[in-house]
Amino acid sequence: MFFNATLNIITTHCLYKVNRWPNETPNGGCDVNVEYELQNRNFVLKDVQIMVLLPDTGQIPVIGKFDGDYQFDNRKTTLIWTLPVVDQSNSEGTLEFTIRGKSVDFFPIQVDFIAETSYCDIKIADVKSVDTCKSIVYSNESQLIVDKYEYV
Repeated sequence: MFFNATLNIITTHCLYKVNRWPNETPNGGCDVNVEYELQNRNFVLKDVQIMVLLPDTGQIPVIGKFDGDYQFDNRKTTLIWTLPVVDQSNSEGTLEFTIRGKSVDFFPIQVDFIAETSYCDIKIADVKSVDTCKSIVYSNESQLIVDKYEYV
C-alpha cells in the first residue's frame, strides 16, 4: 500500500493566545482578568483547559464574569477554566476572579486542548494497493494534542 498526500502550511504560528492582567488591591488581594483569543480561525479547539496557578493562601477564588466553566483544584492551588469548544463563533472569552495575592503569583498558565486539524493540515489524497496500483477504501483520523503549552 502507498498513498499520496496534500500539505497546506498554516501561516499563523500561534494558534491560541492567553492574557492575564492582575490588579493588586489595597487590602492585599488581586483582581485577575484572564482572556483567551483564537489566533488562527481555521482551527476548532476542543476540551480546552486554561490552568492558572494561584497563591497558596488557603482561600477559594471569588469568581466574577466567566465564559465556559471552571473548577478550583485546592490540592494543586490551581483554577481550571474549561471550554468545550473554541472556534470562529467562540473565538474570545474572559474569566475574572479575586483572591489574596500579588500580581506575580499567577504564573505559570498552562493550556491544554485537542484539535482535529494538524498544524500542517496534511491530508491523504489517495491510498493505492502496491500489487494493483488501484485506489482502495481507507479511513483516516488525525488530531493535534498539546504536549506542553505554557505561559511563564
